[in-house]
Amino acid sequence: DGDNLNYIHVLFEWEQEPDAVAYQIEISTDSNFSSIIVSQIDSSLIYIEKEMIGWETTYYWRVCPIYIDGTYGEWIGTQIFSTGQTVISNDANTIIINEDLIAEGLTIFGAFQDFYSAVIDKYGNEVWNSGNEQIIFYRTDNYGQLLGCKYSPGPTNPYMGVEFSIDADIVWNDPNDTFGHHDLVKMPSGNYLSMVTETEQYYVPCDLPYEFIESCINSGVYSPICYCEIPAFPWMGDRIVEWDKATGEEIWSWSVFDHFSFEDYELYNGTWFDAFYATPQRYDWTHANALWFDESESAIYVSFRHLSRVSKIDYPSGNVIWSMGEDMPSGDVTFGHDLGFNYQHGVDISNDGTILTLDNGNLTRVTRALEILVTENNGEYSAEIVWEHPLRESLFGQFSGNVQKLDNG
Repeated sequence: DGDNLNYIHVLFEWEQEPDAVAYQIEISTDSNFSSIIVSQIDSSLIYIEKEMIGWETTYYWRVCPIYIDGTYGEWIGTQIFSTGQTVISNDANTIIINEDLIAEGLTIFGAFQDFYSAVIDKYGNEVWNSGNEQIIFYRTDNYGQLLGCKYSPGPTNPYMGVEFSIDADIVWNDPNDTFGHHDLVKMPSGNYLSMVTETEQYYVPCDLPYEFIESCINSGVYSPICYCEIPAFPWMGDRIVEWDKATGEEIWSWSVFDHFSFEDYELYNGTWFDAFYATPQRYDWTHANALWFDESESAIYVSFRHLSRVSKIDYPSGNVIWSMGEDMPSGDVTFGHDLGFNYQHGVDISNDGTILTLDNGNLTRVTRALEILVTENNGEYSAEIVWEHPLRESLFGQFSGNVQKLDNG
């Protein structure tokens, strides 16, 4: 009663009345119920309306009991609610190619640059959004837990990892004492797993092409640093952290600086230009952007975008079980060199045990959805692409995205 809802699939619930065997619910756009949009009889104590509720409208609803002899009782007091505004641009459109093949369910997504999240049905109708809260959806699970981040310019770090409710209320938030980014997973224990940034000083690589060195000097960096003579340039890497569900304290962590080699870095996609002209100056070395916790294997899968690498990490020992992707000088990536993915986003494990990721294709200029099967034989690992879908040229997306395998395959 009196709520302003940020969704239009609405659950109505009422208390049981003595001796009632069913109930009639009425929903109207006026308090006199002269414009009734829903009139239904239901034998339970709940009713879900998915068709007749719209955005930016005020509604009135009431319920009356029906007894075994067919008589009706008094209407249980009228209640009022309203719905908020839509957030998706009017320019958005839906293309249905074959309705019979569309998977059942709803699609939820987060818009990182516009600071909102929304749900659409298969026709593109907006049925939920994050309302006035600047919440960016990351992921959900089979229990409906919603995880993401909240954009808040005031705190120490503007993006705070959160679990939130359908009403966009914050259920849990990270300590916000360091920059947690890109993903948040709720573990079976109830603790939360995410990624934070950390920085160490190291050399600017000696083998950078001259245009990078020139860019380094022009940006105002002390020239001996540019010529790899002083290990004084900040390299920003990633640390996976586990936070206690009750206290928010960090109780486990894993850092790339302890497990990856400085020999491995990206040379061709402009990350070093970005490093010299960033404010503050720093090299975005690994840029992890997704993780997955597998309870059955007690392992963490992580996508490292700027290394074009996916790694599997044993939990809680932290040992790297394998890394696949682009071959690099350290030799730490032992297989998957021929898969060709680069600057990928997302890492999900399907019910079939395959790995799903979106190959952004910054170097190939082709974005592909990939399903990869990793196999092991006497301690040796190999990988093959078992399904892929290259997106058309107009859908090339170099900065974000994800892939999910649906229940219908």
